Amino acid sequence: MGEPVAPTGNSITITAENQFTEGLYVAKGKDVFLDVNGSGVMTITSQYKLPGEADSAYRDNDTDGGISGLYRWEGAGMIWRAGCKTGAFTSGTKTININGSSTDRSK
Repeated sequence: MGEPVAPTGNSITITAENQFTEGLYVAKGKDVFLDVNGSGVMTITSQYKLPGEADSAYRDNDTDGGISGLYRWEGAGMIWRAGCKTGAFTSGTKTININGSSTDRSK
């Protein structure tokens, strides 16, 4: 998986365990937005890693079995992704959109 350099965003429809969005670089001072929709029964986890680290280095940021709607965190110059980890899927589908802001968090 490559390391995007612009916060253009990406999405995925989760239909099974171990499915994640592609990594998205969000610069320090910018926000990362996560939008989750659908009626699937699964736990969605947002994760981050530092640029240059292997995919195995992703760390959990937030996990919620009922995660749905819009979430916001500071990007902090990290690579972000979200999805359903192994063992966290039961049934159905959820669509995840992850995007980075183009304006400074302070404005």
